[in-house]
Amino acid sequence: MIARVVLVLAFVASAGEARAQTRLFITNHVHSDQIGDLTVWQGSLVAGTLGGLLVVAPGSDEPAKILASPGGLPSNRVLSVARSPANALWAGTANRGLGRLTPEGTWRRTLTTFDGLPSDRVQALFVTGDSVWVGTSGGVALFTENPASGQVALRRSDNEASTGGALVSDDVLAFARTGDTLWVGTSGGLSTFTSGVWQNRASTLAQAYRPTDPAGNVGSVTSKTTALSTSTRIDDPIASTVTAMSWPGRYPTSSSARTVTAPPTTRTRRRYARRRSIENRYVLLTSR
Repeated sequence: MIARVVLVLAFVASAGEARAQTRLFITNHVHSDQIGDLTVWQGSLVAGTLGGLLVVAPGSDEPAKILASPGGLPSNRVLSVARSPANALWAGTANRGLGRLTPEGTWRRTLTTFDGLPSDRVQALFVTGDSVWVGTSGGVALFTENPASGQVALRRSDNEASTGGALVSDDVLAFARTGDTLWVGTSGGLSTFTSGVWQNRASTLAQAYRPTDPAGNVGSVTSKTTALSTSTRIDDPIASTVTAMSWPGRYPTSSSARTVTAPPTTRTRRRYARRRSIENRYVLLTSR
């Protein structure tokens, strides 16, 4: 937030004598081009930004801005927004929990860790029926909201430890639903929630990559690739297996796989990415 304080000193003459009068003008400028999330609420587009909420009405070029205020939006750093079952606007913030704006324009009490959130950093919201899934940097929470009264109740609060690793990471970033299965995207991979049971689905992302040569021939995997590390910390070493790829008539086939331990730096990742395109046609499959 950039605050501009303009101090105006006005000298006013009154009854033959001069006296000094000080006036203080404060103008707040909060702006961010970074959009954390979008939703439609009461026919308007609502954007959650790092500079508050922007509400764009149909046919209007001038968005209304909602900024943090006592008893209102808890923080200007908005990461997620959603329309709740009671048609309220829920706004997840980076450091102050969940703000809830009613259709009448009043703010309900902010939901925080005191109400069962695993963390006050709310990164994702997903509404299904009368339920709202809340993804935070400390795990996931499930609330139900009465569509008529707007009253909420905490149904469950889970994290990696409480699920025995079935929730693959506490850092929850996204939700999606297919049938009766809720998919949860985290910084450590995928998990699912079905019929009250969490399941670690990180292996879903560990699929073989089959490149093509300039002639369009699809390469074949000549040896099984095994992930040697499942660490999600960026500062941990990464153990990877490089698997030989070949195209009939163009490149020799190798049945051996070579194990490479690489530090997780951008330079290293780029180096091994380039190696995929050279004559050996190696593929680096890294388990993060």
